[in-house]
Amino acid sequence: MVFPRWKTFFPVDPVAELGEVQLSSEQRYLLLSDLHLGDGGRTDLFEGKDRALCAMLAACAPRVDAVILAGDVLDAPQAGTATRIMRAHRSVLDQLEALAQTKPVYLIVGNHDSVSFARRLLSSVRLCRAVHLGDHALVVHGHELDVHFRGPLDGRGQLSLRAHALVEQLTGQLIRLPFGDHDNLTNRFAHWLFYRLTMADYHLARLRAALGDDRRLRDWAAHHDFWARSQWGDSSAMLIPALAALARGRHGVLIAGHCHQAGVLERIALPISERVSGEPLVSWRTEERRAPDPLRLAQRVYANLGSWTLGEATYGIWQGPRPGAGSSIQVRDWVRDEQVGDRTYQLALTAPQVPGMREWWQRYYRGFLRYDGEMVRRDRAWIAPGPAEEVAG
Repeated sequence: MVFPRWKTFFPVDPVAELGEVQLSSEQRYLLLSDLHLGDGGRTDLFEGKDRALCAMLAACAPRVDAVILAGDVLDAPQAGTATRIMRAHRSVLDQLEALAQTKPVYLIVGNHDSVSFARRLLSSVRLCRAVHLGDHALVVHGHELDVHFRGPLDGRGQLSLRAHALVEQLTGQLIRLPFGDHDNLTNRFAHWLFYRLTMADYHLARLRAALGDDRRLRDWAAHHDFWARSQWGDSSAMLIPALAALARGRHGVLIAGHCHQAGVLERIALPISERVSGEPLVSWRTEERRAPDPLRLAQRVYANLGSWTLGEATYGIWQGPRPGAGSSIQVRDWVRDEQVGDRTYQLALTAPQVPGMREWWQRYYRGFLRYDGEMVRRDRAWIAPGPAEEVAG
């Protein structure tokens, strides 16, 4: 499995020059992703779970051979400086540093990480782009599977992440998907504005397509797919690209983070619908973003490590190849002390059609920045009925 070369959001950080780590699949590993250690303020997604994380590391790390941090450990755009992260989360950083003195600790640099921050705060941790566990598993951060990161990461990406973080810090409210998890005034306005701008862009894209250039319409469809799937049980629309990469690659297990949706998917027997209602009928999906034949996923596993953001606290344990004894990777919830299966992915796996943006808007918007939030939450398992239609207005 080969992902394109990519650069960091911070141009001075040579992420593209970092190597890929080769480890034995026979050993045991503790895997964590998306801690998002920030400045300790009201928009720090980690939400002060320092004691819980330190307790988890103290309990689990002695029983493994190495620790793999699968990206977005440091939320550089949110914090702004490494000093702020250190002041807010010194105990976690000190424990990771101490752990790295006793056994290998690897950090796969994610799209929120900064290499310079990591080298300052976690100097004993080895930075890399990916980790291979023999020929059995590949561990990546996962932003490579996100439609927003199809090209190289560059300074423009850093600016957009920083601008997003600044708006959240100024308002003290999160602008996030899905709406049902983040119903606040700022997110209501953001949804209203995004819908208006996106629909205007749709009509402009259709006009350009009528003149013979459908590139903007294809790009619109890809981002519409991202928005809709993120609202309906497929955070960051990563599921189809992840399974496509798994089907094409040589590894039997793909492990990622990035989307903050923990789960372990194995024995996938159903074809996954690519259709989003209201999406224009243009061919925007490449091989990397097309749902694979379930037969190509036989004996293969996709695991997402979830995150330690907001109310989540999940981690993975790699137990080595276990022929006939279940999956080699377990994802567990530390707070609930239970194994995470595929329940959070059931809607995305079984939906015959995902409701699109216009359909969502007509169902839940009540005017004057009012939304039926209760219906949004109640309808989390709702599937759009009837045939697909193009966006009409």
